[in-house]
Amino acid sequence: MVRLGFIRPEEGPAVFPPLTSGSGNLLEQFPSIVQEVMPLDSKKRRQLNDDIRQLSRSLTDERNTRRVGYMNDPSVLSAYIRYYMWWNLVRLVRLFTSLPLELEDGDFALDLGSGPLTLPVALWIARPDLRDKKISWYCVDVSQNALSAGEEIFLHFAARTGNTPWHITRVKGEAGVPLHRKVRFAASANMFNELFWNNPRSLERQIQLYAGIIENYVQPQASVLLVEPGIPAAGRFISLMREALGRLDFLPVFPCPHTELCPLAGKNSRKWCHFVFDTASAPAQLHKLSGDSGLSKDRAALTFLYAARDPDDRPEKRKRRIREKAGTPERF
Repeated sequence: MVRLGFIRPEEGPAVFPPLTSGSGNLLEQFPSIVQEVMPLDSKKRRQLNDDIRQLSRSLTDERNTRRVGYMNDPSVLSAYIRYYMWWNLVRLVRLFTSLPLELEDGDFALDLGSGPLTLPVALWIARPDLRDKKISWYCVDVSQNALSAGEEIFLHFAARTGNTPWHITRVKGEAGVPLHRKVRFAASANMFNELFWNNPRSLERQIQLYAGIIENYVQPQASVLLVEPGIPAAGRFISLMREALGRLDFLPVFPCPHTELCPLAGKNSRKWCHFVFDTASAPAQLHKLSGDSGLSKDRAALTFLYAARDPDDRPEKRKRRIREKAGTPERF
């Protein structure tokens, strides 16, 4: 990475701006869409809170024994979509509202660990300016059931907004599965934290592997978004990925655009980079579901990195431009 000494960036947009009325309305419609796609009878509705609690235990206290394809189980998938997907949409919609992501007609995008397509659905909700773009998505996951349900949910959202939906290609497999095209935008949300628990490789070795996988997927000019839970281990992962992607000429863009080592690197579970917002604006029905399941939330947290690479932005040219803008002396 380019070592410049700290240069204070210009003040940028809020990380989590308020929801627009349109985005908020679509988030409110989520349970009715899910019921159309995955209807529950009265007996299964009564069991839903227990299913959500059990899923919460398997994702936290019992994560070491959770099987990889856990979302192929219909009851688990239903609980995940109705609770976790909804909360993840709340987080990602707030993030996508300010993320400086640009996509054009004909662009290809990739969602690794897509599950029920939470990330593309969130982008659709948050960015109406992108809905009429002809974007093709590769959605990769080990659970075919989750991908199928997610595509149906996405198509229902597209129908409600009245736009022609983006093209979705479901790819069953793990990160590294081959694709037919290189992509302009590669993203993942809440995937890597499921991979680095109890992994025999060191985290540094895993970072090299994952950064190489991403590099193989993208075009020379591309951007990458990685989103993980706002916990120390995920903060450490994002900090190391920031360095690894920097060695591949990806510049950090958001939330922090400097190219120095991260001062909140999460070493030894010390201070780590993460962002928190109040959940008061989340749908009331989601708050009720959370309370009834014993999982009330008044805050939501995540750690993330958005980085981009321009093939014409070579390191020497980049350093010279930053020096000229900052008015700083030669330090290289």
